[in-house]
Amino acid sequence: MALAVRNQVVEKVNELVQMYPNYTVQLTGHSLGGAMATFSALDIQSNVKPVKMNVVTFGSPRVGNEEFVQFWNKKLGRNSMRVVNRFDIVPHLPFSLQGYKHVAHEIWVNGKSARVCENDLAEHPKCSARVLPILWNVEDHGKYFGITSMGDCNARK
Repeated sequence: MALAVRNQVVEKVNELVQMYPNYTVQLTGHSLGGAMATFSALDIQSNVKPVKMNVVTFGSPRVGNEEFVQFWNKKLGRNSMRVVNRFDIVPHLPFSLQGYKHVAHEIWVNGKSARVCENDLAEHPKCSARVLPILWNVEDHGKYFGITSMGDCNARK
């Protein structure tokens, strides 16, 4: 999360967790917001005790290296999902050849079907990793579950 608001967010989450100990903190985000939700989840996990948390991202880019992914999967992997829409280009960036990896677990939405890839293979060969680069596109990044991003809506006015 942005450092300018980090302390207030952690303080408020801590306060709410103390008030409602049986509740679960939900973090979500799309694109860069998905990357921020991933980093914020680890920060909150480390600084708010006790905390139950779920993380769901949409069209998130890769955010860490192999060590980061192993740490994430150990801390939050059971409680996280990365949703990828069809041929969305952003989840393929930055490139894995540069050492970047995805955190687990992917749900690949391909048209009217979805495939859940629940294991420690974040780059599962039966999910979005199977899409050839020639098919990657920005259009699928702007539309998840029939909801079009605001930038796309504004462009059509």
